[in-house]
Amino acid sequence: MPKTQYELFHDQAIYHDICTPMTQQFCGAMKDKIISLPPDVGTGYYRYISPCKNMELYISDVTFHKNTTLGEQTHRNAFSISFCFSDTLEWGTPSGKARILLEKGDCCIYKNGHYEMENYYEAGQRYIGIGLNLHPCRFGAVTDCLLKKRAVIVPEQSISQFHKYRVTKSVEAVLHQILRCNYMDNLKSLYLEGKILELAAAFANEIILEKDFATVRREPSISDSAALARIRRIIDENVTEPLTIAGLAKQSFMSESKLREVFRQQYGVTVYQYVLERRMEKARELLTEQNCRVKDVASLVGYSNISHFSEAFRKKFGCTPSEYIKSISI
Repeated sequence: MPKTQYELFHDQAIYHDICTPMTQQFCGAMKDKIISLPPDVGTGYYRYISPCKNMELYISDVTFHKNTTLGEQTHRNAFSISFCFSDTLEWGTPSGKARILLEKGDCCIYKNGHYEMENYYEAGQRYIGIGLNLHPCRFGAVTDCLLKKRAVIVPEQSISQFHKYRVTKSVEAVLHQILRCNYMDNLKSLYLEGKILELAAAFANEIILEKDFATVRREPSISDSAALARIRRIIDENVTEPLTIAGLAKQSFMSESKLREVFRQQYGVTVYQYVLERRMEKARELLTEQNCRVKDVASLVGYSNISHFSEAFRKKFGCTPSEYIKSISI
C-alpha cells in the first residue's frame, strides 16, 4: 500500500483542511472522494480514485489565492504517469536540484520510491493534472515496456535527464471519458477499471511504442461488414457505370467519411482505388475477349479521355492498352 504524506508550506493554519485528508487518500482510507479547497484558500479540488487493488488515478483541478508550495513525502512501489491539462504543472526537489515543468498536452513517467518533492502553485493560476500509478504486479506488460524503452525518470535526477512526451488524441479521449464518468456505485468502479486499463494500454502503445491506433486495423461491426460487402458487390457489378462516394454512402447507410474509413480498414485500399482497380480489370477483360478499340473500352469503363485511361492502364499492368492488344495478338 502506498504511503504518502502532504505538508502545506507557508500557511499551517489550513494544514488539517487539505493535507490530512490528502494523506488519508493515499493510505487507503478513501477510494473515491473529492477534497475541495477551502473558499479562503482557493477553488477546485483534489481527487483520488482506486476502483480496485493496485489501480490508482488521481486528479487535481485547483486555483490558489496565494502563491503556494505543497510538499509531498512518498514511498510507492509503482511507476507514475503525470498528464498536464492546464497551461503548466511544476514540481521539484526541496534542494532545487531537479525542477520539472510540464506544459499543456505534456506527460512524463517516473518510478516512485522514497523521496521528497514540492508542488508549486502561482496565485490565481488554474492547475489541472491527472496522474496514473502503474503497479508492476498489475501492469507488468506496461512497466516492462517503459523500462525497455528507458522512458522512466527518477524524481531526483537533474533536469537535463528529464524526458517528457506529447499526449495523443486517443489517450486524451480516454482521459476525458474518465473525467466525464456518470456511472454510479459498483458500475462506476467497473467502468473506471476498464477505462484505466484502456488508458495504460493506449499510453504504452501510442506514446512509448509510438504506434498510432488509427493505423491499426480494426474489425468492423457485423452491420458495417454487411454494408461493405454490399458496396463491394455494387462496385463489381456496376464497374462500367459512373460511381460516386456520395451515391455509395447512401446505399450503405453510412456517412461519406465513415464509408471511406471503414472501407480502407477492411480492404486496405480506398474506395477510389478499388473502383479504379476493378475498372482496369474490366478493361483488360474487354481487350482480351472482344475485338474492341481502345477508345471504346475507355468509354465503357468510365473514361472520356483516352490518354488518362492509357496512363491508368499502364500503371496497373505495366503496358498501354495498345501494347497489351499487340502482346495477346502474337
